[in-house]
Amino acid sequence: MKLRLSKFIKLKRIDTTMKYVENYFSVDEDEVLTIIAEEQTSGFGRKGRRWISPKGGLYMTIIKSPEVEPHLYQAIAPLSVIRSVYKLTNLLLSIKWPNDIYTPGLDRKVGGILLNLQERGKSARIAIGIGINVNNEPPHTEYPTESLKNLVGKPISIDELACNILWELFLLERETKVREIDLLQEYRRHAPLQGRLVSIVENNEIVKVIGINEDFSLLVMNPNTGELKKLKEHTIRLV
Repeated sequence: MKLRLSKFIKLKRIDTTMKYVENYFSVDEDEVLTIIAEEQTSGFGRKGRRWISPKGGLYMTIIKSPEVEPHLYQAIAPLSVIRSVYKLTNLLLSIKWPNDIYTPGLDRKVGGILLNLQERGKSARIAIGIGINVNNEPPHTEYPTESLKNLVGKPISIDELACNILWELFLLERETKVREIDLLQEYRRHAPLQGRLVSIVENNEIVKVIGINEDFSLLVMNPNTGELKKLKEHTIRLV
């Protein structure tokens, strides 16, 4: 793996770090750029859903050249957060497919991840947006939320968490590349959905989760008809 030059830009208040990095997709492919904002006014997640981003949370976007197949970042990105939080707090969080960060019982959302791949000819850059409720009060949304501060009972250094996430991201890339880790099994271990009923947001269908496929899609079954379905770009809610 090539040594990458890492650069940080820390901002007070912007609309969203994901939009801010759009101007940096064409920078040197050997450079890793990380944007961190103390507050976002127009934060968003998958499919443009609003992400409330008050002060006290971590809002960062990492833009870099992919070291592994781009679809593997669906697992690498959330696992880098899981590892970092555990090493800082001894709290083991969970993943709600495809890449939301939840409390261990999958009952409250702590964070989310957004991926954006840009390909130009033979080169590619990936933007990894990460939003985590750290020291802020959990926002009131349509789904239950929680913050790391409330879960561990004390404030957490946002800067330390951000640096650790970047480091764990690099480690997971390397481990995946040299096959030191079974990325799929690691992802499955932290995404305890098998056997649970979920609702497919796009059509409100209630299905049972059978498992996570090798391409990180979700295999589900309609409990009434027995029909199997493969979910890739869908959103699910726990029932």
